[in-house]
Amino acid sequence: MSQVNLKLELASYEYFDSFFQLKSEQGNIYWSGFSDVPNKLNLENHFCAAMESSSREFYLLLEDKKAIGYLYVDFDSKSKELELAYGISQHKNGRGLAKFMIKEGLSLTSKKAERVIAWVAASNIPSIKSVEALGFVKSSETDDRMFELETEPVKFYKYVKCSGNKL
Repeated sequence: MSQVNLKLELASYEYFDSFFQLKSEQGNIYWSGFSDVPNKLNLENHFCAAMESSSREFYLLLEDKKAIGYLYVDFDSKSKELELAYGISQHKNGRGLAKFMIKEGLSLTSKKAERVIAWVAASNIPSIKSVEALGFVKSSETDDRMFELETEPVKFYKYVKCSGNKL
């Protein structure tokens, strides 16, 4: 994977339109739990709230100034944990971009944590490979989530990386 034109940076409004395009891809619609493209105004409100949050850092993975991935890093001050949520453009799958984005995001975050958590669907093999390659370990904790495009709950596993594992 060439990283020459890739840049991970905190989200800014100038990239909202390409973020909207990213979140409108079928794969991102599915993994966000929805059945259709997002309402642009609702997504814009979410985008702005995420940028302004004091407990969340919101990053965009940019390729030639276009958002091709996103990473939310949420900080829980009580548990001293970071929780990740992320997505990559379906047109860029299979290139190691999620792994790159998570690794870069953890190196950039201003939040300090004892543990980092990522909830990953049992069926999302590429995402499992990404987090495991970064030292995350699957715990026994699960969460069944309903998706609009599914008739049965989707099982998610909690993956954990401790600060001793070189965050």
